[in-house]
Amino acid sequence: MKTGSNELMRDINSGLVLSLIIQECSISRADISKKLGLTRATVSAITEDLKQQGLIAETGFAPSKTGRKAVLYHFNQNHAYTVSIDLGPDTIIVLCTDLLGQEKMFYTVQNHFGREEILDHLVRILENAASYHAFPGHLCGISLAIHGTTFQNEVTFCTYSPYEGLPFYDTLSKAFQVPVYIENEANLSAIGEHTFCSHSNSIIFVSVHSGIGMGILIDNELFTGFNGKSGELGHSIVEINGRPCPCGNYGCLEQYASEQAVLKDFCHIKGLSECDRNTFLEACRQSDPAALAILNQFETYMTICVNNILNMFNPEVIVINSFLTAKLPESLERIRAGLQNQMKHYCILLPSMLRDQAPLLGGACLCTKNYLKLPELNLTKYF
Repeated sequence: MKTGSNELMRDINSGLVLSLIIQECSISRADISKKLGLTRATVSAITEDLKQQGLIAETGFAPSKTGRKAVLYHFNQNHAYTVSIDLGPDTIIVLCTDLLGQEKMFYTVQNHFGREEILDHLVRILENAASYHAFPGHLCGISLAIHGTTFQNEVTFCTYSPYEGLPFYDTLSKAFQVPVYIENEANLSAIGEHTFCSHSNSIIFVSVHSGIGMGILIDNELFTGFNGKSGELGHSIVEINGRPCPCGNYGCLEQYASEQAVLKDFCHIKGLSECDRNTFLEACRQSDPAALAILNQFETYMTICVNNILNMFNPEVIVINSFLTAKLPESLERIRAGLQNQMKHYCILLPSMLRDQAPLLGGACLCTKNYLKLPELNLTKYF
């Protein structure tokens, strides 16, 4: 057998051993050998190597009535940390985690940065995170969630941000010398929700913000389409010759049911120059006719949206992340009740449990998986 093949097999076995240690919290080499069917010599060599790397450590001894007690090993989740950034049109959200997604730092800043400023600002954010004294490990990966389409670590389309085509990957990877992952916000949200909350094999994550995106996980694999443009649910047409959309079409879903559209319609009816989420929510709770009419419009279009997803993908779970369904649970119930499709009996419709942290935790998962060379994308067994 060629040396390359031996090294490949060693890497595969090492990934399996590390995966098992993470799953079991603490485990002996003998039990690793039994569970994975590897020789004790192989397991001993791999655990010693992982120990030298600082990825695992001895955590005590297994109970034993007779003979020598077996050493137990556990995963060192503080060996390294990740930084995840959600680059939205209005806000920049930053999350630093250890290798198991435990929060180390979380904060939000307003995004007022144009094309000429944003790269330098992101570098400064990451420099500040890397210098934070509370992190015992080293930076091992950076994820950047984009509210638009991405392909091969490039931003290919942004409806509401001027960042299309900027060299995010080249700039950040050169500045920090670690892997950088540029991915669509809804895709990362699907990974995050799948990992930490909804462990189903097929899940559709609908992200309602300035636009409406859709992250698609089928059989634990992220589906992004031919060139990364799958899941642009907000640009599906729901009204023939309807409202103009920046994408070039008319009558796109996000012109009627996105957060931006909801607030814009409310302002227009009420004669307001601007309003925020809380203003609209309070108006709904006070049974303001204008607010209830717009809420009904949102629910109607989201019901159509969910119905179409059921027909196209037949997923086990659909998760909706919207400030309306989060703050007004009865809204999600009305969307569910509005489904007439027989497929509704085979799908669970849920609100997002992670909400705005979903893409950040999804990015952390992606960084961890690739840094540790774990054998699969499905990280639910590790977290």
